[in-house]
Order: sequence, then structure tokens, then C-alpha cells
Amino acid sequence: MGDIQLEILHRLMLDRFHREISFGPGTILYKETIAAPSRGAGHFEPLRHYAEAHVLLEPLPRGSGIEVISAANSDSLASHWQRLIVQQLRQKRHIGVLTGSPLTDVRITLLAGKAHLKHTESGDFRQAACRAVRQALMKAQNVLL
Repeated sequence: MGDIQLEILHRLMLDRFHREISFGPGTILYKETIAAPSRGAGHFEPLRHYAEAHVLLEPLPRGSGIEVISAANSDSLASHWQRLIVQQLRQKRHIGVLTGSPLTDVRITLLAGKAHLKHTESGDFRQAACRAVRQALMKAQNVLL
């Protein structure tokens, strides 16, 4: 808004509500989403650790936020690992690749994953799943909102 509009708003607030207000510099909050589905795979394998995750990112209608679901087969990836990955992806604040703005209006589907009986820990899947989402974003057609 211009200076005149801000002065009018200031006067209206003072006259109607007897409140003194002031205005600071404005900022724009950007968000990012994707325009088409994209797949990504993440792998985490330092010494004595192993995890692999495959995800599908799909665009959702505006204002939907982020959904995380699992469509992985429990024969290939145990249910407790699937629940852990979904929980970790829900808790993470995902950022887009265009400007580093928050990601929104996307469904993240866990498609598959691999674990090692001896060398897999919960943090390994956090790394693998985040890498899979990042790879899918890098391959996707990104949109700045």
C-alpha cells in the first residue's frame, strides 16, 4: 500500500477503535509445490548403516497442505519401518528447490524401502526418505506460489 492508504488506515483505527497503530516493511511469503507427479529414491549407507526409500510425489489442490501415506508392501518393508518413515516425513518441514520456500499441496507416498536386519536404525530411514523426497523434487516440475 502507498503512504496515503497507510495514513487513512492509521486514522480509521484511531477514530473508530482509539488504537494507535504503526506499519513496518511488508514481506512476501512464498511457497512451492509441484505441477506433475515425480518419483525419487534415497539411499543411506555409511559404515554399518543401511536404508533405502522410494517415494512418489503428487500435486494436490491448493490449500491441501502435505499428506504422507504408505503404499509399500509389508513383505518387502516391515510395517514398523513404514510407520516410522511416514511419521518422520510428516514431522519434517520440507523445503522446495526453487527458492528454499516451504513445500505445500503435495502428497508423499512411500512406495518401497529396504532395511538390513543388523545394520538399520531409525535415523537411517530419516536420511534415506528425505533424500528420496529431495531427488523427486529435483526431477519434478516445480511451481512457485
